[in-house]
Amino acid sequence: MRSVVTFDLVCTLEELYNGATKKMRVKRAGREDAILEVKVQPGWQAGTKVTFKGEGDDGGNGVAQDICFVVKEAPHARFVRLGPNLVTKVAVDLADALCGDVALRVDMLDGSLLEFTVKDPVRPGQQIRVQGRGMPRAKAGFAPGDLVIECDIVWPEALSEQQKQKLREVLKQGLASSL
Repeated sequence: MRSVVTFDLVCTLEELYNGATKKMRVKRAGREDAILEVKVQPGWQAGTKVTFKGEGDDGGNGVAQDICFVVKEAPHARFVRLGPNLVTKVAVDLADALCGDVALRVDMLDGSLLEFTVKDPVRPGQQIRVQGRGMPRAKAGFAPGDLVIECDIVWPEALSEQQKQKLREVLKQGLASSL
């Protein structure tokens, strides 16, 4: 029976989105070091295993150990992966959120820029789902999941008394006319 030596294969979210080739150096006792190539497929998830049979040290019985790499997902600065979906937060100016016509821009993992406009007012924490712009699904013919954008409304740090008064007037007029 062959023994197995396991190593972490840390991948960025970009590598898991686009695919990549990672070269891993494996030190072996009594044998020349090996450089093993792992072809990371788009959509792989944390926990995916890649095994190279007989590429490790001699297991003591004349049979070399297997080397197993287990995918670990490195944290990302802008995205969180939830299964096939990608979640990101986008800052939205308070005035834009109240008035609508909010221009949203998301720098995607493949280097593209996703831009679109939300016509209606945006609520704090509102989620906007963009179908087909999430992670590729390796086990589903690479059909992508969704992109979920969480709107983070940027509130002003402070308002002058004059600004507060104007806001009160405008908001009260708007509420009175809608009743």
